[in-house]
Amino acid sequence: MSIPKTIKGIGSVNEKEWTSPQELEYSPRKFNDEDVLIRIDYCGICGSDVHTMSGGWGRYRNLVPGHEIVGRAMKVGSKVKSIKAGDRVGVGPMAGSCGECKLCLSDNEHYCKKVISTYRSKNYKADNYFMQGGYATHIIVEENFVFSIPDGIPSNVAGPLMCAGLTVFSPLYRNLKDNNNEKLVGIIGIGGLGHLAIMFAKALGAKVVAFSRSNSKKQDALSLGADDYVATGEDTNWVSKYEREFDVLLNCASSFTDINYQSFFGALKVQGNFITVGSPELSETLDLHAVQLVVSGIALGGSLAGSKKEALVMLDLAAKRKIFPVIEELPMSVENVKHGWQKVQKSDVKYRLVLTGIQNHFAKPKL
Repeated sequence: MSIPKTIKGIGSVNEKEWTSPQELEYSPRKFNDEDVLIRIDYCGICGSDVHTMSGGWGRYRNLVPGHEIVGRAMKVGSKVKSIKAGDRVGVGPMAGSCGECKLCLSDNEHYCKKVISTYRSKNYKADNYFMQGGYATHIIVEENFVFSIPDGIPSNVAGPLMCAGLTVFSPLYRNLKDNNNEKLVGIIGIGGLGHLAIMFAKALGAKVVAFSRSNSKKQDALSLGADDYVATGEDTNWVSKYEREFDVLLNCASSFTDINYQSFFGALKVQGNFITVGSPELSETLDLHAVQLVVSGIALGGSLAGSKKEALVMLDLAAKRKIFPVIEELPMSVENVKHGWQKVQKSDVKYRLVLTGIQNHFAKPKL
């Protein structure tokens, strides 16, 4: 297949007008020997999209978001080895990296200082092309950031695995892959990230405790595989029950506001890990007393997406164990993109949104 002359997508002209998305057209980027052209069939709506489009992560002009992409590889470059034309593939938050640094050569390419985001970054390998995302007909991505999707995963649920799934799987896998003894893992925040984290932590052999402010998500968490549930706003005894018990606490909340870090730090074993994967707006800060870390003996850190190696392990596990996100589907349209952004902003999603029928929408004649 030849590269299309024009790509059609849905986005916004700038952050001030983000609540009025519209159809945009743009030229594709330069196609290199290491690249894959993807026809997009599904794309998730991620909280990162709303942070970006609303201006929470800075200003922009004429931007199509989306980095939970599922489609078909239509053309592969001469140096591509792992993907062939016709393969069903997915793409997450990153679309390229330098490929030469220590990080790229140690399965940490998503932390490369020259990483290229799937949308909004300038692609220095393609004449500084301004990257556009997955609410669109096509995208061109480097092979190392294109993931083959196993047959056992339906296309409509595969998209959220590319971002939300990989984001929680990577830190869990790194902490649990040598899990000879059943480790205790706490999942803080039962939403788009947290509900997947429960399932992956269980599949990796952990005992899992789900944390939320109220009991409203208790049945969901238990049905997903959690062994216990703690409503931190209602259960005043949870801290003493789990004092110094957890090996890992994974913070999946979209904001740091109202999280009692001192209580959670006290629930970690010495040398236990508190890992944040939720991404708040740039203006939000974390206010801690340094002595809290010293006296607790714990490690505080974060995690960003995951490597291709981890993505393929995750997808294989998801296919075998049927670990699929809970989704709401929205047929592709300007109105539904707007509606989806509104739902995400209000935290009114259970638990991921997926745009469907992307090709059909743009193939329809405009009246």
